[in-house]
Amino acid sequence: MSKPVVAVLTVLALTSLPAVSAAIEGELTLGVGPGFTDLPTRGSEGQSGFGGGAFAEYRFDLFWGVTGGAYHSYQLSRPGDELGGQAITSAWLGVIYNLDVATYVPFVTLGPTIFLSSPELEDEKGRKVDAGARLGVGVDWRRYRDWSVGVEIDLHAFATDLGKYPVYLTSMLRVNYHIDLL
Repeated sequence: MSKPVVAVLTVLALTSLPAVSAAIEGELTLGVGPGFTDLPTRGSEGQSGFGGGAFAEYRFDLFWGVTGGAYHSYQLSRPGDELGGQAITSAWLGVIYNLDVATYVPFVTLGPTIFLSSPELEDEKGRKVDAGARLGVGVDWRRYRDWSVGVEIDLHAFATDLGKYPVYLTSMLRVNYHIDLL
């Protein structure tokens, strides 16, 4: 094996080793990040776009906590599609479960979401689509006590006509700062 390959494998192995849990009770996490979005049922082939968000998480213990935040996105119009672009802003509050026992910290979030959209999303009966639920999964790489980076994918289900808008997908590359409040 060449020296560069050995060096890369060594770095990967050392950064992947389990670490002592960095999480503590009473910890506040603040994070931001850019992302990709998809509204697969809007237009003839769906609309994809870009966005970004900010969030906060508070841990009650090593595993459970509360989370809340906001995400703004713009879905681009496809060439030849009669629909223009779609802007969606969402805000959520929910619970988070972290499995913080190693350098990589997987997590799951769940909670209600409100939506503001322009132009307004409407179901088949003309009612505004402005509420729903959010299920998120992700993983953070927490190599340091105060900082971590990660990725999160969220599935939003609208509370109106699931036949017309069954899901809205968002993803985010997360940069997190952790604060000990206790």
